[in-house]
Amino acid sequence: MPMITVRILEGHSQETKQKIATGFTKTVMEATGLQREDIWIIFEDVSHKDWFTGDKDCS
Repeated sequence: MPMITVRILEGHSQETKQKIATGFTKTVMEATGLQREDIWIIFEDVSHKDWFTGDKDCS
């Protein structure tokens, strides 16, 4: 059973997360033949102050 962890900047809507989850689920189902209930997706919201691009935080 695959588990996909998505780290994303906090503030994204539930609708956006749903779209991401749907896309990952479809891709994994097509690649493996698994059923959607066999695929786990976990979102980890990360604060802008804890997310860096190089040495610059995203806040």
